[in-house]
Parts: sequence; C-alpha cells; structure tokens
Amino acid sequence: IRDRFNYARPLGDSSMYYTGFAAVRFNLDEKNEGPVSGFEQVRWLNGIGFHLGRRVRLEVGYLYRYERNRDKANFSDHVLDVQLFINTKRRLILRPQPHDNVR
Repeated sequence: IRDRFNYARPLGDSSMYYTGFAAVRFNLDEKNEGPVSGFEQVRWLNGIGFHLGRRVRLEVGYLYRYERNRDKANFSDHVLDVQLFINTKRRLILRPQPHDNVR
C-alpha cells in the first residue's frame, strides 16, 4: 500500500508556488526475502515551483527518504530534487490559486 499527500500553495501574485508531499509505503505480506513487511519507506519533499510558461513548470526542492531494509542497516538519504514538467497536451497548466491548498 502506498499513500501520497500533495500540497501546493501560491506565493503572492508571482508565478512561484510552494510545493510539497509526504508519501508512505507499507507491505501487507511477509515473503522472507525482498521488501520487509509492514512499514517500509517514507518520503518528504518541500520545494518551490516556478511556472515557466503556460505549459511548462519547474520544481526544485529538498527530498528526504527513509527506508527499512531486511538484510542490512536501514537507509536514509537527502536529495536535491529537480523536476521539469512539460505538458504536451492542449490543456494548459493552471497556477495554484490561494483557495487551492491541495492538489
């Protein structure tokens, strides 16, 4: 089971916005190899997004990940996360509005 909560909030009237997410992963069965049962991984991201046009946006943020392992020490890492979104469909990417707290 994997669950993810996304968040976006505009920063004033600019084309920038705050973005973040929290994701957690659980495994329901035990196979004595591979992924551990129960809680396996959690990820948190906090960042800033930029609308670079009507079909392009860029998000830069800090990503923290913690993972439980079966045969070795548990693992955590810190990542500079950079994502470029290009919408190739005809619909436009809309900026988050002040009343849009969750996307």
